[in-house]
Amino acid sequence: MVVTLDGRFSRKYAYQFCAPQYCQVNVGLTKELLNAEFGKVEYYFAASPTVKRSFTFSLYGFSAAIEEVRKRGYPSN
Repeated sequence: MVVTLDGRFSRKYAYQFCAPQYCQVNVGLTKELLNAEFGKVEYYFAASPTVKRSFTFSLYGFSAAIEEVRKRGYPSN
């Protein structure tokens, strides 16, 4: 899976586990992720690896939410 942030930063992530209904990917919280405004995920299904799919998502408020979690003393890892 590839995650692109604000059209500038891209990083590949390996699938950790897959079941018929879903796949799990562990995405680290990098400075780029925490400061980005939007992201795009590109992925493909094993049955058709040449057909890439994608979706975009907003990160509006994400950094503030992470900071609030830290203020409340929850672990950051």
